[in-house]
Amino acid sequence: MKILKFNIQYMLKKKEFYIAILITLLINIIQVLFVIQNNSSYGIVENMHTAEYISILYNPFVAFNTLIIIIFPIVCSMIFSDSNWLEETMKTSSMLHNRINKGQNIIIRLVLTFTITVIISFIGFMLNYLLLRILFLSGNSYSYYQEVGFFRNVDSRYFLDSIRINHPALFTVMISLSVSLVLGVISIFSYACSFFIKNRIVLYFIPFIYIVINEFMLSILKLRQFSIVEKLQPTDQYSVGEYFIAIGITLLLSSILIIKKFKTKDQLI
Repeated sequence: MKILKFNIQYMLKKKEFYIAILITLLINIIQVLFVIQNNSSYGIVENMHTAEYISILYNPFVAFNTLIIIIFPIVCSMIFSDSNWLEETMKTSSMLHNRINKGQNIIIRLVLTFTITVIISFIGFMLNYLLLRILFLSGNSYSYYQEVGFFRNVDSRYFLDSIRINHPALFTVMISLSVSLVLGVISIFSYACSFFIKNRIVLYFIPFIYIVINEFMLSILKLRQFSIVEKLQPTDQYSVGEYFIAIGITLLLSSILIIKKFKTKDQLI
C-alpha cells in the first residue's frame, strides 16, 4: 500500500500525466467538431448517421485512425516510460530502493501504467461518443426519422458485429474498452523496455517502434490477423480470438523483458 501510494503521488507530480489527459480529450473533442462540420454539408438531419457510426473509433467519413495508432500509444506510455531514466539520471534510484522494495515497485508501476492508460483512453472515447449521441442520437439506423437499417447484415469477420446489430450503444462501449485495453498493453510493453533503453526520446517512441515492427513482422509471416495495429481499428476484420492472441503476444514479449530485468545482477530487494 505504501508503494502504491508513493507511485500515485509520483504520477500526479508528472507533467506527462496531464499532457496525456489533455491530448486524449482534445483529440476526441476535435473529432466531434470535424463530424459536425462534415455533417453540416448535408443540410438536413435526416441524412445524418447516428452516434455509433460516427464515433472516433468507427467513423469512415472523419477518420482519426492514424492519431489513435500513433499518438495515443505514445502519450499514454509517456506517464511511466521515462521513470527509470529519470531516477538514474537524477541519481535517486539507490535512495528510492533503500526505502521501498524494488521488485514490488516494478509490479506496481506495471499495474498503474496499464490501469491509467485504460482509464484515460476509455474516458476520452466515451466523452466523444456521448457528445455525438447528444447531437446525433443513438440507434442502428441511417437517420433519426427512418426505419431503414444501416449496415443491417451481420458479418462475423468483423469484431463483435452481432453486438453492433442488436445493441449498437453497447457495441460502442465495448470497442472503446477493447481499444483502451490494447493501448494499456502497449504501455506495459513500453515500460518493460524502459529498463534497457537509456535515451529518453527513444523511450517515448517505443510504442510507435513496436507497432511498426509488429506490423512488419506479422505481415511477412502472413499472420497479419494477429497484428496489434488491426486491434486499434475496430472496423478491421478480426475475431475475438485473434484480438486476445494479439494482446497475448505483446504481454508475452513484455513478460520476457520483465523476467530478464528480475534476473539481472541488481538484487530486487
